[in-house]
This record gives sequence, structure tokens and C-alpha cells, in this order.
Amino acid sequence: MRTVTTTVLLPLLLTGLFACEEAPQDAAPRLDAITEGDLDVDLVDRAQVLENAGDYDMVEVGLPMDLVNAPAGFTLAIDGGELGTDAPPPDWGYENWLAGATAVVWADAVAGAIIAPPAIAIGIAVDGEVTQIAPNVWQATNAVPLEGETITTIFTVAWVGTGWLAEMKLADTRGNAGVWFNGFLSYDGNLGWWDFYQNGDLAGVVEWIDGGEEGAQFGIARTNGADAGSLLTYIMSPDLNAIYAYDAGNGQDSWVTVTPADNAGEVRLPDYNAGNPACWDTNFRNVECGL
Repeated sequence: MRTVTTTVLLPLLLTGLFACEEAPQDAAPRLDAITEGDLDVDLVDRAQVLENAGDYDMVEVGLPMDLVNAPAGFTLAIDGGELGTDAPPPDWGYENWLAGATAVVWADAVAGAIIAPPAIAIGIAVDGEVTQIAPNVWQATNAVPLEGETITTIFTVAWVGTGWLAEMKLADTRGNAGVWFNGFLSYDGNLGWWDFYQNGDLAGVVEWIDGGEEGAQFGIARTNGADAGSLLTYIMSPDLNAIYAYDAGNGQDSWVTVTPADNAGEVRLPDYNAGNPACWDTNFRNVECGL
């Protein structure tokens, strides 16, 4: 299914207005470390976004990030909830709608496999204590329960003139820390991205554009393993809610679209209706597409 989405800590004290010691070597993320996944989703032009940015120690002192009001893309609160409707009776005549609803659940499960653990870690960081460690740099260290064990995370945010770089590291029992994911949030909160790493290799990418009442787009790409090259896209707007997916394994496109004004929609799945689009009307009943 080919889909694109647009789906920070407690407000940081304005301690960036007075001097702190220089950050320890490699303590803060750098601009050259957050562009690796630029073309995997291809929703945000990272080079253009970062054109006027500079590393934290090269720009004027700026404000800390408002973690409480961070957009859904930053906190990875991405799902197909906007496509949900009151469920009709599961009898004959509603098969198309049921296929679409099932596809939304599937898409959310696929997305969750990539973003759920990082989302938990971000959520804990948002509720934790943040300390300024240098001008334009803030950090929080937390214990995060994941997959039956507790791990130590180090979350660092750096002001770069046009927004913030953010980086989550995992620390082992000897104090060594490796990058789990890193990314960017624009000053106005309208766009950003995350790149996820596994054993030092890029494993997944999330990019988003959030236009507020005008709608949002989120893109989630898998970049390693059997699903490398697969892409999910979520679109949420006043005129259209949709999930598009591309499965790199079989080269197939799938989608679910819903018109918010009347709940009519369309689904296309390779293994449903002989791979042809199937539609439902405002009462969730099966209907010929294009009518």
C-alpha cells in the first residue's frame, strides 16, 4: 500500500538566554547527521529546509523546543483514525467498506512496527526533566521500558536557527551510546522528519508536513530487510482522508480513501475484488466506483 503521512518534552525553561559551558564532544546532533533518509519518503526537501540553518554552536542563542505542543509527526502520533466511521452491520452489502476498514487496521499495524517503540521513548522524554547542557542544547536521560526490559535513553535537542535537531540515543550498561533515531522539527512546527537506525544502519524514515486545519501528510518508509522500499502515506485533510501503500515485495499499490463530508470511500487491494477498486456510498453500502 503506498501511503504518505503528515500523523517536546515539557516546555523547556528559557535557560538558553544565559550562558552555559560548551557541550561535550558529540553531545548534540549535527546537521550533517540528519539527511541520510532524504529520498526514501521524498515528502520534505531537506536540503531546502536546512539551507539557512547552522549547527547549534554556530547560530545565535535561540529558544528551547515546546515539547508539549509538538505536532503529531514529531511525537509519532500517526494512525488512520481519521478514516474511521461508525461501523455498519457486518452483513451482505457492506463488504467494500469492511475491506477498507481492515486495510486501515493493517496499515496502522505496519506503521506501528516501525514507530511504536520510538513513540514510547519520545512520550517518556516529553514527560521527563530536561536540562540545558550548553547554549542551544537541552538533554533528558530516562529509563524506558521496551520489550520486557528497561533501557536508558538520552534525548538531545539542539536549536539550529530555523528549528531544532533532535536525537535519541540508547546507552548500554557500560555507558556507550548509539543513535537510535534523529531528525528535525521546523520552528513553526509545520514539517519535520525522523530517521531510524538499527545496528548503525538506516532502517526506517518518517517525514511529515502539517498544515493545521488545511490538513497533514505523513510518510513512513522501510529501508532495510525484506520490506525495504515499501512506503506508507497518510493524508488527512478537510476534503480527503487517505492511506496509500506501496509494497516493494510485490510491486503493488493499495489505497483507502474516504471523503470526510459524507464517509463515502474507495479501497484497492491486490487480493480483493480481483485487484480492482471497490467503493461504498454515504450509507457504507457497496456501490459501483465512479457513480
